[in-house]
Amino acid sequence: MCERPAGGQPSMPPQVLAAAVVLQSLHGLTDFETVLELHRDLRWRAACGLGLLDTAFDPSPRFKGQVSFEPDAACSPPSP
Repeated sequence: MCERPAGGQPSMPPQVLAAAVVLQSLHGLTDFETVLELHRDLRWRAACGLGLLDTAFDPSPRFKGQVSFEPDAACSPPSP
């Protein structure tokens, strides 16, 4: 298992990522719009298994890097 870089965000459980990607594709949203929905819509939070006080994704342009299907992508440094 790789270590989280200093100052980085903790990883999200795979079931939360999977639910977010399904909701994103059903609604035809961009990555950024998906993150905003997770922050503002309680139904989306419940569907993803997040509680009221749980943190969702960081609404930054780097959201795409949080959803990766490559096994070691989380451990490799970000590309410049």
